[in-house]
Amino acid sequence: MFEANDNQKKLEELNIDDILAHAEDHVTQVEVGVGGEGGAEFLKQFEVTDYKADISWEDIIPKSELEAIQEAEQRQEEESYLK
Repeated sequence: MFEANDNQKKLEELNIDDILAHAEDHVTQVEVGVGGEGGAEFLKQFEVTDYKADISWEDIIPKSELEAIQEAEQRQEEESYLK
């Protein structure tokens, strides 16, 4: 995959004007009803649901761990205050 080759050199030697001169124009037309027009079905893919749970940290973290965390935070606040 990382083997050295001359692709970079070829890219640097490309003349964009020559490429554009030989390019073809294409107009893409989507048939109605095929699904490419971006209707309601297309937009449903991007629906987002916002869910808010009525739950607190006390409900998630066991009481003993929560108390230990609060004590550690209190100690840290006191130490920073004393400094």
